[in-house]
Amino acid sequence: SAASDVYKRQGINAEYMGYNLRENSWERVEERLQEKLEILKFAVEELVIEKKYEAALSICKRHQLIEKGYIKSQELIDELTKQEQNFETIPCNPIFDKDDYAPIEQLINPSLEGKFIQLKDYSLDCEKDIIFIDSINDEKYSKAEEDLLNSDIIGIDSEFRSRFTKFDQGGISIIQLANRNKIYIFDVIKLAQEQRFVSLLEKVLNDHNIKIVGHSFGNDINEMKENIPIENFVIN
Repeated sequence: SAASDVYKRQGINAEYMGYNLRENSWERVEERLQEKLEILKFAVEELVIEKKYEAALSICKRHQLIEKGYIKSQELIDELTKQEQNFETIPCNPIFDKDDYAPIEQLINPSLEGKFIQLKDYSLDCEKDIIFIDSINDEKYSKAEEDLLNSDIIGIDSEFRSRFTKFDQGGISIIQLANRNKIYIFDVIKLAQEQRFVSLLEKVLNDHNIKIVGHSFGNDINEMKENIPIENFVIN
């Protein structure tokens, strides 16, 4: 496809995927590429080369890469079909399978539990104290707005959409604002152009009575400036 050709010209090919899979687990690679099936097919190819058939089949089945025409090599299709007969079940990707707030490394490998900071260590209830917001019309938004503006300290962090080529749309996907008792996760993709959300960020970031805390979030601030129409931007 044209899209696939663009990715190849940008160096997103099997060689790149081999490096990616050496540096990351296949589960994490799949998570990052779940909306870019033109690239994800290279992960399947590389996993077959490495004889990691269960992982290759897992990705292939979940995204219907053969049915949708992303995998065209008959040799690869035949090999996947042959290997499928050797497995009673195809493994899931725990990142998709588990609805939980935890480090990805721990979701993939539960034996790592205890090696990361846990929300429960701070008496936070994942069901009650972590609140996802994607609409300003939701009652959750009004409560979050009031709570945050009455806070004395707020931690801030954001997550970006991955850019694999210069043609991809990047930017912030979520912003997390946390006070002493709650963690609010805002869907920036849906809220970035909502003036009420923009106003909330301006008030929080410019309020001299609120201390802003973050770790290495210079890039976060730059992305916020680029993706959210904030006029006044002074962080205390």
